[in-house]
Amino acid sequence: MISPEECKYYRWLGRFFTGAGAAVELGPWLGRSTLHIVAGLERSPGFRGRRLHVFDDFVWRSSWMDGYFTGTPPADGACFQSLFERNLGSTVARVVVRRCRFGDAEHGEAAPPLTWTNGPIELLYIDCGRTYAVNQAWYETLAPSFVPGTTVVVMQDWQTYKEIPAQPYNETKRFTDAKGAALELIHELRGGQVGTFLFRG
Repeated sequence: MISPEECKYYRWLGRFFTGAGAAVELGPWLGRSTLHIVAGLERSPGFRGRRLHVFDDFVWRSSWMDGYFTGTPPADGACFQSLFERNLGSTVARVVVRRCRFGDAEHGEAAPPLTWTNGPIELLYIDCGRTYAVNQAWYETLAPSFVPGTTVVVMQDWQTYKEIPAQPYNETKRFTDAKGAALELIHELRGGQVGTFLFRG
């Protein structure tokens, strides 16, 4: 569900990782983004000895996931973490996977809320929901670990505000706009939905 340009971008961006903080992904779904993120990070000496921290509730939502899945999909509400990990192949050794929920996400009640105790965050990939409430939930948890002038936040669904007709759940731009000067837009892809921000504090 990510474009070819987004795949290339993830591989390009990772090489600038310095190791000044952790690399984190929220909402990997079946792992395609994770594979490209890790491939990019592995090009950086700063990632040596580190792993990508990956968080999701891993709850299958048949209403929209079935249409993007080839074969027999998991049952609605089932945990698909094992499917995600299987898709990573050997790359699974380069990630730390934790099941959690972001805010009050539907079907995610069985997963504990997102927490973070691993120090500063340098690079953060977000694809865990488009609503203002979900984005605000992860921000309140992770932003205290952001480093001004260093932390880069990649918003996978940021450009969905351009979709016509507009959908009420596409609130990622409203969320980033509400942060004012704290989040500075630095990259906007042509062939995808990504908007990337530098945390200014």
